[in-house]
Amino acid sequence: MLPPFIFRRIKFRYNYTEYLKKLTVLYTAFLALFFIGCSSDGGSAKKETGQNIQAEDRLNETNMGLPYGNNMDPCGCNEKAQAIVDKAISTRTMFDNINNLKADKVSLKQIRTLAKKYETLLGQCFAENGSSMFIPSDCNDLDALEKKKDSLHSLGIQIQQGANIRL
Repeated sequence: MLPPFIFRRIKFRYNYTEYLKKLTVLYTAFLALFFIGCSSDGGSAKKETGQNIQAEDRLNETNMGLPYGNNMDPCGCNEKAQAIVDKAISTRTMFDNINNLKADKVSLKQIRTLAKKYETLLGQCFAENGSSMFIPSDCNDLDALEKKKDSLHSLGIQIQQGANIRL
């Protein structure tokens, strides 16, 4: 910035207020064109089916994209998680050791699928219920689920790793 005594001696081609007026007009015109250009879709973009659903309709949908149904309360989540862990335990106990399980590609894929389902279920349940997932109750038996996960872990499967499970 120039000192004031030098600033007064410089002759501007335009008056300073005229310059600001022109700059404001140009800036406003640029912003208007920018917003008009960004807001119009030109009719070339096709709307997907999900975009046609109104917000009120989404609230009335059953399941709302949840692969595990409507029962996403802590009790239902615990029940579904225990069912997934039970399936993984039964699949694992069909084999004498973990190496035999690794050799069978179908069972290995089933274990990986169960681990992904378990991870997805826990994520959705936590998103729905938050910290109430960790409050034990008669139907939300956290100790039983933890014991089943521990027995599965002792069999060589860490189901809580989900999609990143290593066997």
